[in-house]
Amino acid sequence: MFDQISKLAEQTATSLSRRSFLTRAGLGAAAVFTFVSNGFANNKNCVLNGNGCTGAAPYYNKTTGTCCGNSTCGCCQTPGDCVLNGGCCTGPVYQYYNTTTHACYKSPYCLNGCADKSGCAPSACCGGGGACGFNVCYSDRFCNTPC
Repeated sequence: MFDQISKLAEQTATSLSRRSFLTRAGLGAAAVFTFVSNGFANNKNCVLNGNGCTGAAPYYNKTTGTCCGNSTCGCCQTPGDCVLNGGCCTGPVYQYYNTTTHACYKSPYCLNGCADKSGCAPSACCGGGGACGFNVCYSDRFCNTPC
């Protein structure tokens, strides 16, 4: 197989100048790359504003039935309710508590897989200055010492 490709390339190269040959080879590679990348980028299971998805999660993932934060349908809503200041999620950044994962989130959509979630978030736990880790209050910021 490689011998045949080498012979074909050699025959083509002898009938063309080097510059012309490399230009055509480069254009061929660019065409293949474009075809392959478009095939991966066009996720048919991810629909913009599908099923009422808007705001920070405007893409609907037809496979999981959830709203997602990006066009590849990554960073999707976590099942369960997302409650403002729920559980021990009372910090300045991670204020939303998810009733399924018991973790704290930045956004009211409780997006999973996009740096929205924290397993140990600063919180008003233990008289302030503590942290919330999966709905348990800790006196330190690293969720080592429950209070």
